[in-house]
Amino acid sequence: MNIQHGNSWTGENVSGWHCSQKMDGWRAVWNGSELLTRTGNEYAAPEWFTRDLPATLLDCELWLGRGKNCDDVHRAVLANEWHRLKLVAFDIPQVGLSIEGAIRLLQSLKLPSHASAIEYNRAESTDHAVRLMREIVNAKGEGLVVRKPRTVYQPFRNSNLLKMKP
Repeated sequence: MNIQHGNSWTGENVSGWHCSQKMDGWRAVWNGSELLTRTGNEYAAPEWFTRDLPATLLDCELWLGRGKNCDDVHRAVLANEWHRLKLVAFDIPQVGLSIEGAIRLLQSLKLPSHASAIEYNRAESTDHAVRLMREIVNAKGEGLVVRKPRTVYQPFRNSNLLKMKP
């Protein structure tokens, strides 16, 4: 399964880029009927966890919250503790759909209580993006993801998506 991955931020100007919190969890893809790993294997999610998800392709993260990491998520999945997990959708990988269109669609989704769409902001400047990243890190988050305006989902590692971490 090919999914979009970002490069590490190395000081590029990200003024005007779309910003969201970087989730430290496990990547997941909801294909409209199954919850899949980044390699295309099906998660053994209980029926209640996927029942009310939309029939829309979503790029997501299984997440436990700030201060928790991918190892904590792994342990929760292995222990079948799905009630602790949240599914956070951050993109809609449709051919030709811009990030702005994906954000609008994400905001319009009706999601169950254990799922949400990520919140996006615009970086007023690179300094603003750095301040947002520091706020997230100071609150025990992993960092910030920034996405270049008017770009479409590219199912490979690319520089239109950057990860800002200390």
